[in-house]
Amino acid sequence: MKVKVKGIYSTAISKILLDAGYEIVEAGRLISAKYGTSSGQSDVEISDLPSKEGILIKGSNAKRVAESIREKLSNAIQIDKSKGRIYLSIIKGIDESNKNIIVESPDGEGIIDMRNFWGYAKPGSKILVQQKGRNSKYIILTTQIRFFGKDCVLITNGFNKMSNRIRSDEIRSKLMKVTKEANIKNKGILWKASAARKSEEDLKNEINELLKLEEKIKKEFEQYDSPRILYEGEQEIALIFDSDTKFKLDEIRKEVAETIKGHHLLKSAGYKEIVDILENMGINSTDIFEKISKTLEQYGPSIKKKYEIILIGINGINKKITGRVEEINENVISIKNRNIYEIDKKNQIIRKKSNENEIILTHSVEIFPNFARAIYLGIAKNKEEALSILDSNKSVLGNLYETIKSKVDKLWS
Repeated sequence: MKVKVKGIYSTAISKILLDAGYEIVEAGRLISAKYGTSSGQSDVEISDLPSKEGILIKGSNAKRVAESIREKLSNAIQIDKSKGRIYLSIIKGIDESNKNIIVESPDGEGIIDMRNFWGYAKPGSKILVQQKGRNSKYIILTTQIRFFGKDCVLITNGFNKMSNRIRSDEIRSKLMKVTKEANIKNKGILWKASAARKSEEDLKNEINELLKLEEKIKKEFEQYDSPRILYEGEQEIALIFDSDTKFKLDEIRKEVAETIKGHHLLKSAGYKEIVDILENMGINSTDIFEKISKTLEQYGPSIKKKYEIILIGINGINKKITGRVEEINENVISIKNRNIYEIDKKNQIIRKKSNENEIILTHSVEIFPNFARAIYLGIAKNKEEALSILDSNKSVLGNLYETIKSKVDKLWS
């Protein structure tokens, strides 16, 4: 399988995948120089998350690649961000107040906007739907089904479109010609930017494969009567890295090139230049990370200065708390806005001090001059609430579950 990797974790992740038997396409400078690089189109692409706290794995075999990485990085938190999953669902009823149809799917309850639904929503009847996203309670579903190919998307009851990145009149004419010759009724085709590099024959073959997939799903829908997943859609897996995992990635990268301790932690926090200068100069004493950390402490956090707490959510949603530093002592940094938030360095948690002392349950608190960052699990006022949060995310947390559970036990012991 061919994988393309880019971003601040690319060298270490590429080394993990090479050791696991994958081919790296368009490898970075360090990997290419030591191991060479493969040509051709990648099956899976890996890039940094916007927060730089981990990676996003996209492609038809994203789950398999994620498993290979987690075998080496056992503390990585895995979030399934796949989209376009197609379900056979069962209609449960109508939410008149919000104008939604409530359905039961294999992944939980979902909603369909009644304003975009044609037909009779009879409770107990089955319905073919596709996942569009999620809110805090439901899976957001649609009856307008999309089938994802490498170079195009087939859309039922849709319009013909093409990527804004396709600007060549010649290429646009070619794609319009392929669309017309496909002669697909009641469907639209969305051409991806990658379609510009493909031959007409390849594009027609892809359309035919997607039409076959549609027929297969329709047959399965007719065959079964209980909720089930009929199509996985576009696989996207996010892996979030805690501090220990970043240090482990340093050790893996060190097998390829000069790497200081804290390489990935510092780069993920925006200190790329410091890391590059030290590594290019070959400065890598055993205590270099401690020296860098002490130097950064001189620049903050500072009393009365603006400070941010960035919470990286295991549900895929990040939060930000902005305030000013009220107090700093050995183990606690107090941040004030309308509330007071205490960053507890010793217990790796954050407390919200208002009428009741809420604990913002976190893992791997990282403190820098202008911001602190932590993996966010949820809010709890007692041990029962905290354990409930952990139990509901056991599969996401993986190996970290027991580590964090032990911390929770100590907090409320």
